[in-house]
Amino acid sequence: MQLKSLCVMLVLVGIACELQLPLKGFPQQDMDDMGIDWSIYPFWHALWPSLVIDCTCMALGTVSESLGCRHTWRSHVPFGWSEPGHWLSEEFEIVDMVKLLPDMLTFEQFRTMQGYNVKPGSGLLAGLEGAGDIEEWRKSLYEYTFETPSTSVANLITPTALGIVSILVLSIKVFKRLIMPQFEILGRHLAVRAHGKEWLGTNQGRIVKFAEYVFRLCYHTFISIVGCYLFWNAPWWNEDLGGPRTLYTDWPIDPILPSMAWYYIMQAAYNADAMISLLQISFQVKVFPKDSKLPITVGWASTVRGDFEEMMAHHLVTNMLIFSSSYLKQTRIGSMVFLIHDISDVPVDLAKLANFVKWKNGTIFFFFLLCGTWCYTRLYILPCVVWMSIFWHGHEVGRGLEHLGVYFYAYQPFFISSLGALIVLHAIWFSMFLKMGYLLVTKGETHDLTEHKKGEKQNSLGKKANGASAATNGKTKVN
Repeated sequence: MQLKSLCVMLVLVGIACELQLPLKGFPQQDMDDMGIDWSIYPFWHALWPSLVIDCTCMALGTVSESLGCRHTWRSHVPFGWSEPGHWLSEEFEIVDMVKLLPDMLTFEQFRTMQGYNVKPGSGLLAGLEGAGDIEEWRKSLYEYTFETPSTSVANLITPTALGIVSILVLSIKVFKRLIMPQFEILGRHLAVRAHGKEWLGTNQGRIVKFAEYVFRLCYHTFISIVGCYLFWNAPWWNEDLGGPRTLYTDWPIDPILPSMAWYYIMQAAYNADAMISLLQISFQVKVFPKDSKLPITVGWASTVRGDFEEMMAHHLVTNMLIFSSSYLKQTRIGSMVFLIHDISDVPVDLAKLANFVKWKNGTIFFFFLLCGTWCYTRLYILPCVVWMSIFWHGHEVGRGLEHLGVYFYAYQPFFISSLGALIVLHAIWFSMFLKMGYLLVTKGETHDLTEHKKGEKQNSLGKKANGASAATNGKTKVN
């Protein structure tokens, strides 16, 4: 699937969701009860550009009052699009909706509550006035970050959480730089045992990918265990305790526990690193190349994935959902989506590792385990439980929360369409799996179509078929 076709499909998903959500995302009776004339509002898609500009202007305004443009930028919009009654008009401004959500507790507020003398703007150094205060400050910081609910750590948009995520991303990079060579040594050892030393000469890119998938397997196994431990008795996973309907219980005043906050931070750091790593293994940058007059050239690397477009779209949507769901306190839904993906990724990593070293029996076993897990988690639970709960149960919280009505008009459809896009991507990948299974059953060939769009053909003995190349990735140029 080419990138253009994928973009068209994602747009169609958004349109489909829009058609199913008569303007605001919940039934007509609820809309009437709120007493808001939604008919004058534009489609929710049109509200997002103005939201982005408003938030940018507000951020600039915090740096310098002269840069604040929230209430002035509309005067420069051409064609009268910002005049009263039009879609970019100030009367349809939705940025203030987030102010109706409860504020997260800052460390300065926390230290003030403990009775310390806190200077405004001291941030994480609040109440620290000298070397003698370090021990008390350290205890307070630990209690704030690991024992106190609903702190700024729980909102990934705050400087505190962004700083932690950035540090974790750098830590992952350092850890991978240390551990990946060891994984590559393991990959080369297994490859020599399976194919001989000659195989290594033309398959170094495969060894690099092997190391990446060993790291992914370790992470997905670890975080799946953490997720199961944290949410084993969560009511939204248990129909006897209310099931998915409880995703919105007490929203938006429900507390966000430190365990949930740190679970989100780990997921945000890993997914940010995953997107960076995808770019790193997909492109090679040459400075003053001999075969070009340009000072810098960018081309596909030999380690590029065959499904680069789909994976890049997946990472963009996933990271957007992670930060926006944290910002709008939709962490319960986010935790379900995380756990669904992590559990189903374990057999994916195992199947890829087995296929990379051409362990055919292992590849077949993990492939069928992959298909079963993928069907249940990503093609059943995600669309039929999580997505449908957002669609059908989400409106219930709107009753009695008239001041948050704009959320269900502008934000809820965003989550529905974004998750819908992920579901479409999962269906695309599953179609690849079905094709791989068909080739396996009918021809005895093990093809990884996510790595090689045209397949790397293997016969029943695991040897390369004529004309096949381990270095073929279906990529010849940058689109």
